[in-house]
Amino acid sequence: MFNISHEIKYLVTTIAVLLLFASCKNSRLNKLSEEGKGYVAQIEISAGDYIDHINKDTLDYLTFPFNVGIFENSRKQEKQVFIIGKSIRQGQKISFKPISKLTYIDRAGVSNVLIVARPTELKYVTAKVDNFFELISVHYGIQKMIEIWITYSKGYGEAKEVKWENEDMAINYLTI
Repeated sequence: MFNISHEIKYLVTTIAVLLLFASCKNSRLNKLSEEGKGYVAQIEISAGDYIDHINKDTLDYLTFPFNVGIFENSRKQEKQVFIIGKSIRQGQKISFKPISKLTYIDRAGVSNVLIVARPTELKYVTAKVDNFFELISVHYGIQKMIEIWITYSKGYGEAKEVKWENEDMAINYLTI
């Protein structure tokens, strides 16, 4: 019979648990993908467009500085995603990496939530932002550009109380 000390049992158990967590790290990401490449959205508005296909509106403002996609989760709920990158044609499906959750309150007091993301395909990437910390520190200008665009796109004072949250909150929002 083997006589294994408690320290070795603890060490083996700890290593097994760590390996289990490491293998599950991206399990949520893989479950949501219909193509096995990550989260997938269908582009509704291309970067550089001035027609809002989602709200059936023509903006009297600057063109969209990002692609707007719709992500449908497993409950068939549609979530709006701003994909930072090169212009992607309307109707195209694209895989993306969630970077941040952005919430703002409009003049009517309605809370609006969207996800800020980047494409996973390198040919569409213009700024390699991998996480929320990089967005608010290294690529601070992108964060401010999105915030200003949201704040003023429907007119002065139409959007207020803008709140940014990290990629974990973005993933949680996508999955619920």
